[in-house]
This record gives sequence, structure tokens and C-alpha cells, in this order.
Amino acid sequence: MVRILTVQQKGSILAVPESLNESDAGKLYVVEGIGYDFVPDVLDRKDVDVWIKTSDEESFAAVQTLMRSEGLLVGGSSGTALAGALSWLKSEEGQVIANEPGRNLVVLLPDGYASVIFFWRLSPV
Repeated sequence: MVRILTVQQKGSILAVPESLNESDAGKLYVVEGIGYDFVPDVLDRKDVDVWIKTSDEESFAAVQTLMRSEGLLVGGSSGTALAGALSWLKSEEGQVIANEPGRNLVVLLPDGYASVIFFWRLSPV
């Protein structure tokens, strides 16, 4: 089974259901290249299983972790992806899936020229 999680900055209006966007709609954020104040025509939001919202603080803390722990020179978008993945792993659904044998989590670190795929084996095979 594959689950597609999408992480957006607080302030972006792309998440579904719309209630995820209401409290921070229009809020300015520093992370570049993600989130919008409109829904692009090419985005098919029904393909996403879980929408997660993060803050700049969470995103940049995750960037620092990737740099210090993994030696990956990535930016805020990658920090957002990792922060969202870590947040989801702490959720009830994330905990259930993470504890099933043979499960993996793949996080795309989307930073243009420095794109990386970060891979965790969640439980022993």
C-alpha cells in the first residue's frame, strides 16, 4: 500500500479539506518554492491521501538536522518535507503504519539542483 502525504507551509491554501487552511490563510512564510495562494490547474488534490501543515520554524529546524546528521546541503523545502514526515510519524495513523513489519518511508527532498530522496526502513524486515 502506498500513501501519498503532501506537506505545505502554514499560509498556503492548497490543503484539503479546506478547514486545514483557514486558521493560517494568507499568513506569510519564508520557505520558498512551495505553497500557493491559489490552486494551480495542474494540481489534482484528490490524489493526495494526507495533507500536513508545518511552520517555518519546524522546516528550518529539520534542515539543520539534515545538515548536521546526514551532511545533506538542502534548503527550506526539504526541511518542510522532513518536518511533515516526522509530524505524520507521530500521528495515530503514522504510528500504526510505522509499527507494521516491512514498511518504509520515502521522503522527497525537493530543492531544485540538490534534490535528494531520503529513505527510512521503519521496522525490521
